[in-house]
Amino acid sequence: MRNIPVMDCGDGFTRADNGCFGKGPVIKTAAYTITALETGTIFSNKADGDALVLTLPAPKAGLRFTFFKHTQQNLSIQATGGAKINNGTANKIYENVAAEAGGSCTLVSDGVDWFVAGEKGTWVNNNT
Repeated sequence: MRNIPVMDCGDGFTRADNGCFGKGPVIKTAAYTITALETGTIFSNKADGDALVLTLPAPKAGLRFTFFKHTQQNLSIQATGGAKINNGTANKIYENVAAEAGGSCTLVSDGVDWFVAGEKGTWVNNNT
């Protein structure tokens, strides 16, 4: 019998653990809405020539996503369902707009909002 390590994903599901850093990197080149089942995924804008908006799922305690800004294009993360990112305005964007590559951030949910667990680079709340 083979033992498969599992992890509690914080969204009520237990899944096979694919490593402590989660799944990915998953490269996105067009706007994308993330699902709760993708918790632990690392998303990247590698190979994207334009600004990119990734939309978070509704907050659920324990959900975690990492975003890596590989190119110098804007990488924006959109909250939904009335949630805030890093104490910003509900349903607004958290983004890296600096002309830099190599920025990253990890967001986690407490079940109500999203909070920054770590970041590198210049990330700001865009409440406009």
